[in-house]
Amino acid sequence: MAEAKRITDPCTVPGSEFTPACTGATAFAPVPTSTKTADDSRAAEGFVLLAILAALYFIPYFVARKRAVAHITAIGLVNLAFGWTVLGWFGALIWALVDPSLRGTTSCPFCAEIIKSQARVCPHCRHNLTPIELKLAR
Repeated sequence: MAEAKRITDPCTVPGSEFTPACTGATAFAPVPTSTKTADDSRAAEGFVLLAILAALYFIPYFVARKRAVAHITAIGLVNLAFGWTVLGWFGALIWALVDPSLRGTTSCPFCAEIIKSQARVCPHCRHNLTPIELKLAR
């Protein structure tokens, strides 16, 4: 009887040339050792950039709050609604810087509150003001 040949190399079987063992490729992809990827750092950079742009977008509102103008809410709403247009952003900024409610006013040299330029007594700190003190405060 003819003795059957035993196959010792599995890659000699027809169709086995595509198996990972015969091509030299590993069956599984390597597991990354670091959990932080490039996508995580890009997302963090994106959030930082978004925060910076939001702060720059609301500069007119922050200026209005710092100067304590009479129409803070209206300036903030104009900035929010129309700030994306360059004209709306600059309009809100100019409105915050040149508020008509602050014309004819100055700050008290003693308490730094905004008072009328013609005032002789500060309504906030009750200090008597001389014209020389008011000129120095301007």
